[in-house]
Amino acid sequence: MDAWKLLRIAAFAVPLTGLPAQEASPAPGQVQRDFWRAELPGGEYLVRLSAITSVSLQEYVLDGTARVTEVKVATSGSDLARFYFLEPFLPKPPTAPAQRTLDAVENKVKEVSARVETGDLKTKVVKNYPATTHAHTAEYRLADRESLNKLFRSVSNAWTSGRGGSFKP
Repeated sequence: MDAWKLLRIAAFAVPLTGLPAQEASPAPGQVQRDFWRAELPGGEYLVRLSAITSVSLQEYVLDGTARVTEVKVATSGSDLARFYFLEPFLPKPPTAPAQRTLDAVENKVKEVSARVETGDLKTKVVKNYPATTHAHTAEYRLADRESLNKLFRSVSNAWTSGRGGSFKP
């Protein structure tokens, strides 16, 4: 074989070996590196890490009646994701009769929930049309504060590390 023919074959083969390997598609349930996903009773949320502009965790009292612990994920788009946990706000510890009343109300809510809803009322988001339904906000309610804290750690770790991830309570 002459030298020119070998040179042409070598020139053609070298670029092919320098091509990056095509990444395999993620398996079902697996999240790609540059995304974060939350799978919750109220739905799923998926965001590209490069679109996240801030992640926050805060606690506040709503109209003197409920304590809200909330995680917000802001993005470069127009949507905002809110993940929250609600609990009654009791400025003073309740007296024994008041606590019995609160317990009775909570039991009644659970009873009604079992008959009316297919899921738990503690994870249902309530929106008012049109104000909250058109506010470009995806809202998810979690059943307990510890799940919300785990969600915050999951999304903030994924965002700051750039490795992606997922959360499921």
